[in-house]
Amino acid sequence: MATDRTELKRIVLREHNTWDTTLRRALVYCPWCGEEITDGFDLHEYLVKRSAVPRDKQDLIMVLENVAPVHHQCHMQKGQTKEMGLKCYDAVAHI
Repeated sequence: MATDRTELKRIVLREHNTWDTTLRRALVYCPWCGEEITDGFDLHEYLVKRSAVPRDKQDLIMVLENVAPVHHQCHMQKGQTKEMGLKCYDAVAHI
């Protein structure tokens, strides 16, 4: 379990990366738009939402299995949709 959100973001990036043999580097893709995440991103809680958990228990849902890296703009526009949850579920299921 990550000790803080910064560490969780590092773990999520590491686990969601895909090696591109042509570019010879690891890439991370946004599950919503499919574009590469090149700088800043949000962690999207897609199975259990923070709003559904008391503040003092939220650390229990901040785990790799419940979060996915998403572009900030995609998160703001589509973060509360069922479709976003399904795309995040699919992305996490493939790591």
